[in-house]
Amino acid sequence: MRKYHRFLSTSASATCSRTEAGSILFLSPTLWPEPSSSAAGVRTTNLLQNFASTPSLFDSVHYGSGAPKPSTLTEYAHLHSLSTHHGIKLHDVPANKSDIMQDMLSDLPNLRAVLFDRYFAEEAYSFHFHRWKPNVLRILDMQDFHALRLARQDMVETSSKNDYGDWMNDALMDRLMACIPAHGDGMRDELQHHTTRKRKKGKNASDILLRELTSIHRSDLTLVCSMEEFDILTEVFNIDPGKLILAPFFSEENAISYESPAHQFDQRKDFTVLGGLRHPPNVDSIKWLKSEIWPKILDQIPDAKVHIWGSYAPQHIMELNDPTRGFCVYGKLDSLSQELSTRRVLLAPLRYGAGIKGKIVDAWEHGCPVVTTPIGAEGTTMSRDLKSCTVRSGQNTIDDTGWGGLVGTEADTIARCAVRLYNDHSLWNEARNNARRLMRIKFNKEKNLAVVNNAIEEALLNRTQRRSKDHISSLLWHQSMRATEYFSRWIELKEKK
Repeated sequence: MRKYHRFLSTSASATCSRTEAGSILFLSPTLWPEPSSSAAGVRTTNLLQNFASTPSLFDSVHYGSGAPKPSTLTEYAHLHSLSTHHGIKLHDVPANKSDIMQDMLSDLPNLRAVLFDRYFAEEAYSFHFHRWKPNVLRILDMQDFHALRLARQDMVETSSKNDYGDWMNDALMDRLMACIPAHGDGMRDELQHHTTRKRKKGKNASDILLRELTSIHRSDLTLVCSMEEFDILTEVFNIDPGKLILAPFFSEENAISYESPAHQFDQRKDFTVLGGLRHPPNVDSIKWLKSEIWPKILDQIPDAKVHIWGSYAPQHIMELNDPTRGFCVYGKLDSLSQELSTRRVLLAPLRYGAGIKGKIVDAWEHGCPVVTTPIGAEGTTMSRDLKSCTVRSGQNTIDDTGWGGLVGTEADTIARCAVRLYNDHSLWNEARNNARRLMRIKFNKEKNLAVVNNAIEEALLNRTQRRSKDHISSLLWHQSMRATEYFSRWIELKEKK
């Protein structure tokens, strides 16, 4: 039975009196809020703007980062807009600098909550609040489940070339959970067997899993992006659902892209692919598209073109550019709306990943149906069961699925889905209508932000009671368990020498 969180209502508990207004601080040691090219940046920006426009909850909003200030004009303009138009105050807060952190905290006497941007921000900063501001509500925004993505990457990179379709199906989660060390050394050893190839230190799924779970337990409240990951946390790792809030994307459909005669089936052409190319799942998907999927599409649509956009493209991806075969690789996209409002189908052949895929939500915002894998569709369906919207090897018929596009499990079925959706006007319209419906149900900005606000308000009102029952958090904050704090202190002392 799925454990839906009690904060799925849009009204705070009637038994609680309204909390006093105060300030909230966002923290990231490595990032400033990014413009619309990044799904994570869009999510953070929406949260910042939401709190800045909700004075009954917080009367001031702050963002602190240890990263250098952005150097590009676009990124600088985004920060300037947050500061001048929304009143969000920006702070330089490098990790491992206790004096700077304490000075900032002394300047925020009415601080009521802190939000850590992913687990590594919680590790870098949370102990300052536990020590100096114990009454501040500590919130973690997971963005996505990093350990889940890394475990899936391990599965892809250790599978044989023809094995993808065998595991990218309804049994995927069971096979994956058998590799993640939920209990005992046996599972840990099995996962580490799959992580023996070269990977940056500290970037294997086993270590990241334990760090993410620890950050969740230490925090008062955690924002979880997808229902699938909510289920894993509560049902596999036994996280108290009261510590979690389902907080997917906060989106608004572009009505013109749906309703304008200029953006209908006959006026759109070509395929498109989107995604930042510092993100390994996106790089892998483009390589798979070029080698195994695109040739099958060209066999059926000889004049087809796919336009591939992504910032920070590595040279080996740029070298895949082949306009003679309709495979066009570009760099950073200047106008997301222009691209998605004129292309007929978005391709997202993701073999691994986690969370909700921003590219799919972006496409749906602009009336563009999608062809993807079960990994890509995760978090965007009305059920975790993908049986009704997935086309498998050997399946000859492709019918309307009730989803905003089609889902394939391997190169052949993805190509067949792409060809069918591209050519079938009726199916394309039905998929687009489904996308619009799902956008309104799952990703409505006003509704989802209200859920977040109410969850935070309830946690602020009942902070003392919640913490008194959170024995695992108390255990982790005991001095013998605070490895990340003492590691940070060691770095600080080392840098002073």
